[in-house]
Amino acid sequence: MSGAAPALVRPVNRKAVLVASCVLMFALGALYTFSVLRNPLVQEKGFGLDGVLLAYSVNAGISPIPMVLGGWLVDKGWARWTALVGGVMLGVGWMLSGASTSLVQLIVGYGVVAGLGQGLAYSALLANAIRFFPDKRGLAAGLSVGSQGAGAIVVAPMARALISGAGVGHAMVVLGGVFVVVAGLTFVVIRVAPTGFWPAGVPQTRQAAAGPSGGGTAVPPQRMMLTGAFWAIFVVFVCGAFSGLMIAANASPIGVAMYGMTATTAAFAVSAYAAGKMTGGFVLGSVSDTLGTARTLVLIFAFVAAFLGLLIVVRGNAAGFMAGVFGLGVCFGGVMGVMPSLVSTRFGLRYQGMNYGLAFSAYSVSAYFAPHLAAQLGEASGDYSQAFLIAIGAAAVGLAVTVVLSRQLVRPTRPVGAAAEGAPAEEIARSGH
Repeated sequence: MSGAAPALVRPVNRKAVLVASCVLMFALGALYTFSVLRNPLVQEKGFGLDGVLLAYSVNAGISPIPMVLGGWLVDKGWARWTALVGGVMLGVGWMLSGASTSLVQLIVGYGVVAGLGQGLAYSALLANAIRFFPDKRGLAAGLSVGSQGAGAIVVAPMARALISGAGVGHAMVVLGGVFVVVAGLTFVVIRVAPTGFWPAGVPQTRQAAAGPSGGGTAVPPQRMMLTGAFWAIFVVFVCGAFSGLMIAANASPIGVAMYGMTATTAAFAVSAYAAGKMTGGFVLGSVSDTLGTARTLVLIFAFVAAFLGLLIVVRGNAAGFMAGVFGLGVCFGGVMGVMPSLVSTRFGLRYQGMNYGLAFSAYSVSAYFAPHLAAQLGEASGDYSQAFLIAIGAAAVGLAVTVVLSRQLVRPTRPVGAAAEGAPAEEIARSGH
């Protein structure tokens, strides 16, 4: 095919693609409803708290596998099919979990099948959205992540209603079916961003300065992992996700144990957290396009420490608890919205799928330790203050690393030979908004 004239690229409505991606991301927000499912799974299915928490940890901890695999598929041009397969697996995993009669079945359904599906869809949707919006990466990532938070706001009360009506098993089967339908419908609209895409009518000065790979150079995964910047980003990611995942898995029991809330009212903490995550993704992701990713992360870590301190101070005050949970949700949404932009700015867009998948393994480290740590420290005594203090320490480490290494975190890596460069400028596909 060498020497042939470049194929014409049909114009793609990138806004429609982003909307469809956000709708499927909305379904992926089911992950953050776990604290609503936790106690019903223990009480109705008799699996034991440790076993149910293990299923959650497997779900979140397995994410590097589908994130890296999904990233590889995205980099090969399979973002659309990867999102479909991931969404269907998410739904099937929930249905299997609802029908489970043993802990092993729950771990396989919720932990493995749903976890793999979540990671595949998340990786495909996020990387593809950023490639469609190289001029507004923080906004695209923020809207995607914010939509995931918005999904939890809706899915959590739906799950509560279904659980109170027919039990947790029925609720998970019904919701799983909904997720499969959503995956199929969004597949019709989603399209793959062409290599080197830049929207027509948008000045290319920023891209021209950064190179056609969009944001620094096209650094392949194997080279990225040899840089100090990658490991600095890894540490920042672990610290940034720690408090968010701790609260996501334990919001309801914390509300009951420390703030005098009933199980029903404490369940609304999940919605408050999800609303915060949605707000943080929408607002902070977009803000990072102007303020810069490093400065935005500094603000986030400072507020994480402040909101965790608030939770310690206002013990027994339900309103204070809801405010603190909402604030931590904002911060977590901000982290999840800023990190994809940070990785693409530092290492380029060409390998963003796999590069961010590898960086996302830091999320799994926090997903394994944070929920269990909070449960172990607070379940018996009803006091989660020690867990909050440890999370404050994690935020302090993240803040320090971001401040000390801020230039290393955001400075684009220089190309090494022709292989490191992006696509030729003349091959940039143009499209309407």
